[in-house]
Amino acid sequence: MPVLCHNIIESQGIAISTDKGNYPFREAVLSDYKGDLSKTWWVDYYVRSELKGALVLKRSRFSQPTEKERYEQA
Repeated sequence: MPVLCHNIIESQGIAISTDKGNYPFREAVLSDYKGDLSKTWWVDYYVRSELKGALVLKRSRFSQPTEKERYEQA
């Protein structure tokens, strides 16, 4: 998993399992619009819901004023 996305997921208080064999898994994806600051960037990631027994989409958004700040936050 890319380091940037990994930091976002951990900042949400979600533990990341390194054992991919026991749980469904999808890589986190950063949508940065090729650096376009006029659009809101986000990271999509999935966490396993024990209640639903399936992966649930989570999204973290970024709207800092500079490209450097957004990449640092992501």
